[in-house]
Amino acid sequence: MRAGDSASGAHWYGTSKKHARMNSMRVLVSVEMVGTLKALEKPLELLLKDGSVNEVRYAAAAAAAKHLTASDVPYFTLDNDPSATVETMNPHFVIVGAAAGVATPSGIETSIGLAAMQRGIPVICYRDYSGINDAVAGPLAAHPRAKELLHFFMFDEATVKAVRDRGYPCAKAIAVGSAAYDGDSTRDWDALRASARQALGLDSCSTLITFIGGGEKTRVLEALVPTVAGFAKMMEGNPLYRFAPFFHPKDPDASYMPDPEKKGSYLARPSIYDEVLSPLGDRMFPEPFVRNLVPDSKARVAASDLIVMNPLSTDNWTAIYAGTPFVCSALPLMVAEGAKDGIDVFDLDFVTADATDVMRTPEELEEYIAMFPRRQTETRNRLRRRMQDMVPKEDAGLRILCEILNVAETQIV
Repeated sequence: MRAGDSASGAHWYGTSKKHARMNSMRVLVSVEMVGTLKALEKPLELLLKDGSVNEVRYAAAAAAAKHLTASDVPYFTLDNDPSATVETMNPHFVIVGAAAGVATPSGIETSIGLAAMQRGIPVICYRDYSGINDAVAGPLAAHPRAKELLHFFMFDEATVKAVRDRGYPCAKAIAVGSAAYDGDSTRDWDALRASARQALGLDSCSTLITFIGGGEKTRVLEALVPTVAGFAKMMEGNPLYRFAPFFHPKDPDASYMPDPEKKGSYLARPSIYDEVLSPLGDRMFPEPFVRNLVPDSKARVAASDLIVMNPLSTDNWTAIYAGTPFVCSALPLMVAEGAKDGIDVFDLDFVTADATDVMRTPEELEEYIAMFPRRQTETRNRLRRRMQDMVPKEDAGLRILCEILNVAETQIV
């Protein structure tokens, strides 16, 4: 997820001879995921501010459509014929999401992308975290002009490798990161950690272990119940341990739900973890309790002493910026989930850089946690040194901007 030489990129797009002729560019963005939409906000804002683009319009479905509706931003839907949508706007290029995590894609990203390619318009297929969805990328890569018109902007090198391993024809496949992390390299993580721990009532002697499920498929979470049960049994004898389980927001068995009477607050609801965690009593922090006291998800990562995560969770990168040690629970079902999106979890950037420890079985995880109090300082120092080397030196938003302009210049003659 190296950001590349964005400083030189900024100089390039500001002084390009073609730049003056790019101030009437039109962009059509087709997305389903709110995360993808938000990750593109900064690059698109920079394009408009710079004057390279004077119009951005959207074709959206699912969560992204709800987000645009709430923001009073108009958008095309599948009720509009995709070919007619592209013909009406006549964009200079199109950006489509990769329906990351959408169980049943609406097809709007694929339909808009194909309609654009049919008219000879370049298409940027962007995914803001690891993995590639065949349901979107496959049809686009099968287009006869894919080698000329299709550009894959992927989150990391592991996903670029997935594009190549699947043999997708394309004009370009590059790792650009996600603007969602821009600014995190200069954030005061120590202050964020201190305030979050104070809100949770944690002193310097307390050890907070956070478990982040990082998946919306219940069967993956169920596979982790034995591990959580092991944590619970082990921590009965250590009163200084605190444990906070977190679910994916889309998980139907999540242990929290929005409070209908108080915006921004959460209520508890039954979950698959209730029984195995009951021996912890008040040493287990229920998710609604933590969310209400520490609303910022990045602050919750900073407050933790150790995080157990799915290798594909986006919070892995938040932990890298925060310097919070994390261990990847690469259980067989999680490895299989990654493979569906073309990802070998052992090829992920932070895994190959040894910026995390990887555990493959519940037993390994239990032993790792059991030894953590004795190895806490050594583990933190060892992983933090490697995490620091992983932090991109430049913002991804500017890198994405420059790469978009590289594509856009092909449309200027």
